Amino acid sequence: MEQSICLAGLGEQGFSAKSFRPSGATSAIEQGVNPEVVRKVGRWKNSEVFFAHYVHARTPDSFSNNILNHN
Repeated sequence: MEQSICLAGLGEQGFSAKSFRPSGATSAIEQGVNPEVVRKVGRWKNSEVFFAHYVHARTPDSFSNNILNHN
């Protein structure tokens, strides 16, 4: 992952593999993976911190598309 970040030119902008942990956790949960499994695999020790800081609600694509395509 670090190599991909560097090849994409994101390393200079302060991105690292850890930058993608919240999105990965959120995506896994949205795909139906048990949140406790995601927390354990990601090595988050505290469920409260995991849900407060690393799992983010996303706006449904249909809502975003309606706003972007609205004339």
